[in-house]
Amino acid sequence: MIKRLSTVAALALGASFVLTPSAAHADAAGHCWTDVESGASACFTTFAEVIDDLSGGALVHSGGPETFSQEDAEALDVVAASVPAAIVYEDAAYGGSSNTYVVAGACGTDTTVDYQINISGTAWDDRISSFKSFNSCETKLWTGVYAGSSVGFVPNSSNVGATVNDAGSSLQWR
Repeated sequence: MIKRLSTVAALALGASFVLTPSAAHADAAGHCWTDVESGASACFTTFAEVIDDLSGGALVHSGGPETFSQEDAEALDVVAASVPAAIVYEDAAYGGSSNTYVVAGACGTDTTVDYQINISGTAWDDRISSFKSFNSCETKLWTGVYAGSSVGFVPNSSNVGATVNDAGSSLQWR
């Protein structure tokens, strides 16, 4: 049973096509954020701009997405309406372009899926090579829509493996 999914999240496939920036825009910008529940997103040239946007200008992050830590996530939690569940990376070892997936609150401590998003047809479909989870979340990356081959549920994966690398089409968090 999915605990914290809004009606909009249940329509994630449709929302992804309407609200998620095009692959060309995300590629040019390099670093994005996506609200898992509403589908809203924005892309920027630097990861610092992602944090600035999510925090309403209250936080400054001088490093790239690979340096973002749980402590940074906790600081963002204090000033932002949404909290990061995970950052996904285009390259292994937390490199390349990134997308920060934000959710309404921290994940629970049980094994129930708290959040999920179908990224089929978005800029991040078949693009993820590594990820880091935050706010008590563990991430699972699927090659299909919550089906097929997967990696997770784990807090972090510096390399999702040959079967899932650049083949992920949906994400879940618990």
